[in-house]
Amino acid sequence: MRLAIGRFGLLMRTETSNALPRVAKATVAENGEKIMNRQEIGQAIAQERTKQGITIRKMAELANTSPRAVQAVEKGWYNVGIDTYLAITSVLRLKFEINV
Repeated sequence: MRLAIGRFGLLMRTETSNALPRVAKATVAENGEKIMNRQEIGQAIAQERTKQGITIRKMAELANTSPRAVQAVEKGWYNVGIDTYLAITSVLRLKFEINV
């Protein structure tokens, strides 16, 4: 799975199929790619964490953050820094890119 922050927002797609997860309301960038909001990104991260059998507490430990911060990311409660996204996506072995 690839998580990218571009000029227009966050993008997430699977590495294998390049298919974007289904989203209810998606914004479309100039290049035609769908942009996910922070709640949708959080849901995708939570699904991947659950799929890999990692608890929120274990994720926090591995990402060197608090369980509350992991929960906030997954719920889309607030914008987090790139460092937090990098730590979480690294634990999940997701590719993280910034596109300008």
